[in-house]
Amino acid sequence: NDPKREFIQPRYFVELYDHSKRIGRFIVNTRLTEKDENTEEITYHCDHVLALLHNDVVWGVHKWEGDTTDVVLGEMLALQETENWRLGDVAFAREFHYKLQSGDSLLEAVISVPKRFMEPYIWTWDDSVYPFTLNLLRPSPKITGTVIAGKNMAGVSIEESAAELFTRIYPLGE
Repeated sequence: NDPKREFIQPRYFVELYDHSKRIGRFIVNTRLTEKDENTEEITYHCDHVLALLHNDVVWGVHKWEGDTTDVVLGEMLALQETENWRLGDVAFAREFHYKLQSGDSLLEAVISVPKRFMEPYIWTWDDSVYPFTLNLLRPSPKITGTVIAGKNMAGVSIEESAAELFTRIYPLGE
């Protein structure tokens, strides 16, 4: 019965906060409404706005041969139908060969670029202003925190699926 529920609709952007700490901007995907004699709840399932890059599919063949990382990422992001993301800082200047083919998701393509690096990397973003900014940086070697069960970890949820688990038995004998 919250009057603000009318403002949350599928495909809308929402900003999530944990008390006063901003978590980020998300897209509302689905809404599950549960009503019975004990419950009146609406559960919203959201994806981070980075998932907007999944909406764009690469058409045709695109090749980069000897271009630096920032050029490749910039041209990949230029393939967006709507410019939701722009390239920010890129701390690498690798010159690999890259190729995209029809049917590839733009998010999969962008995320695959640094997978050939032989050193650590980290994706960061600014989703507080639109269009959003994507950065590819070197992580700091400094440890900034730890998570210890029972000390500063409130809880954990683990989902296990047997979908990819299978055993084949080949009985042999006479």
